Amino acid sequence: MTEVPQQIRVNHTEECKAKTAEVSLPEGWCVGAGCTVTIPPAPRPTWDQYGLALAETVATRADCSRRKVGAVIMRPDHSIVATGYNGAPAKQGSCLKGDCPRGRASTEEVPGYDQPGASSYDIGAGTCIALHAEQNALLRASWDEMQDSVLYVTCEPCGGCMRMVLGTPLRAVVWPGGYRDLRQP
Repeated sequence: MTEVPQQIRVNHTEECKAKTAEVSLPEGWCVGAGCTVTIPPAPRPTWDQYGLALAETVATRADCSRRKVGAVIMRPDHSIVATGYNGAPAKQGSCLKGDCPRGRASTEEVPGYDQPGASSYDIGAGTCIALHAEQNALLRASWDEMQDSVLYVTCEPCGGCMRMVLGTPLRAVVWPGGYRDLRQP
């Protein structure tokens, strides 16, 4: 039988204790006769965990049939400056509606970005109509808003996006398992 996690506390009533003994339930289990259950709150996430979780949520809006990427720019006071996800520019088609040549092609025809034989996103059979999540977030933020802010992304930025980020006043980029301090050369 499954054990009750130790952090969950059950305060049994006398009636429940008697009923629980009758049916021989394991310690911590309850028949629910007016008992109260206390579940302590989950620990608060760090600001980096919070930023990455927000980026994961933003990624659910991505307009790409191959990949979902999200980005969030957060100020030093932890307010949100801008968000972005990968997808075609506004009013320029939709990958999910079949407007993207890369999205229409199979992975055999156009291998993924991280596979041997991958083609450029910008030219040839692998042409992609989407802007990257980082690009969309940067387009929606002003220079002043980006000052000393942090960019959170659901994956490591590609070379092109990292070059764009390096040209901004952002302080750092954070992705799952990675971090780059932009103040360091």
